[in-house]
Amino acid sequence: MRRKLARGVSSPSSRSCRGRLGAFALCGSLLLSAAAAGAQTPPHELRFDPWLAAAVDVPLAGGYLALYLLADSPERCAICTPSVLDLWLSEGLSLPRGREAVAVVSDFGLYAVWAGGLGLAFAAGLAGPGGAGRSLRRGAEDLFAVAEAVLATQALTHSVKLLSARKRPETYLRLHRAYDSNQSFFSGHSSNSAAIAASAATVSHLRGYPFRTVVLAVGTVFSLTVGLLRVVALKHWASDVLVGWLVGAALGVALPLLLHPRLERREASDAATGGASERPLLRF
Repeated sequence: MRRKLARGVSSPSSRSCRGRLGAFALCGSLLLSAAAAGAQTPPHELRFDPWLAAAVDVPLAGGYLALYLLADSPERCAICTPSVLDLWLSEGLSLPRGREAVAVVSDFGLYAVWAGGLGLAFAAGLAGPGGAGRSLRRGAEDLFAVAEAVLATQALTHSVKLLSARKRPETYLRLHRAYDSNQSFFSGHSSNSAAIAASAATVSHLRGYPFRTVVLAVGTVFSLTVGLLRVVALKHWASDVLVGWLVGAALGVALPLLLHPRLERREASDAATGGASERPLLRF
């Protein structure tokens, strides 16, 4: 009798486990329902002009590659002494041990943002309605828009690093010296992660994807985490990270809006011509 009663009564831990599983299942079903409801509405088309892309991206990519391959890292610092606030934040946030491990984690965090942002941009286009060919084209366009923002951000970041020649915290504190010890301003990890998050969220917003808020929230959390880890690892001053966030976010929002605005369909022209007549629409 006692065994039967014991079998019929569940322990608090099992009940809490089932409660968590039920909550996860409920949240998952709500997200799937929202995605399914949003998928019924076709995503907006964006402008992609191959001639404009060639005029902007080819010189940008060529200039960045030439700068990266030919320009040497500054041997002497031009900005050698940090501000009082930067020094105070670095001393307060840095760890006595494990700095290199934190730096490695920040590297993997940036790679995760890269893979997640670019992969999500491509997958979002594939998931939309309109047939396999149209979905593939839309996914490639989304991927291109995000990669374009990252390229512009990286080119600007590297140029400013070479021109500013700011000494890194770990070099200033005489803890470590590397070939790029005078390339602290501004943080490339912060600018790139912010550019990916902002451009993926902007493209998702222009398309009208139902999960655009989730893209913005997750990308922001990852970008903030990567930047803070760079300060903890003494790879950058706090001002380097802050400027990197601002620059990356600005380019991530501005470039998709300017180069790939939403196209508005005019139903009257559709009925007259039998095809969609579209014009650029910069508002969202």
